[in-house]
Amino acid sequence: MRTKTLLLTAALSAASLLSSMAAGVTSVNVVGYINVSVPAGFSFIANQLVGSSSKLSDLIPNPPDETVIYTWDNGFASNGYNLFGDSTWENGDITLTPGAGALVFAKSPFTVTFVGEVKQGQLNTSIAKGFNFVSSQVPQEGTVSALGYTPNAGDVLYKWDNGFFAYSWDIFGDSAWDPSEPTLGVGQSALLFSAAGGSWNRSFTVN
Repeated sequence: MRTKTLLLTAALSAASLLSSMAAGVTSVNVVGYINVSVPAGFSFIANQLVGSSSKLSDLIPNPPDETVIYTWDNGFASNGYNLFGDSTWENGDITLTPGAGALVFAKSPFTVTFVGEVKQGQLNTSIAKGFNFVSSQVPQEGTVSALGYTPNAGDVLYKWDNGFFAYSWDIFGDSAWDPSEPTLGVGQSALLFSAAGGSWNRSFTVN
């Protein structure tokens, strides 16, 4: 899964310039888009922008037939299954919001374009004990710690390497990730097993 964020990067740069020039301005709204390339097979995706709608039918209106979206209600055994066919989703009202994620199965490659505003301020994502689909609320690439997540002993993060059968995982214990600290890309989510539950907290401002 590759993402294109040129417009968003330009908007972030412009926002920094405006912020430095405008006296008394404490925050700047940043609007842009993210193109997420979804390959054939399984992949984790994330909507990291706040747009006019977070409904699946608006975010991904026309994927290939037989595309399936899996969402998690966060806990041990509650996941949703949503099939696209005959030009419609079984449940187009489910939402994808910043901080959450979804697992996609596609019969053929396609591109999702998310459009909206970058969230700023104190960003908090609740994490249930057990399994969660998670992502950074901010559209940036980096290690999970750089993106604001503080792990607990026993946490496991599962990532899909985008295809049919390739996935990897990293376990947190003895104050370190094994085999290495996982990274997340722009527009990418992951499956987190949280041993204790808690919250993914980050303070973020464009300046």
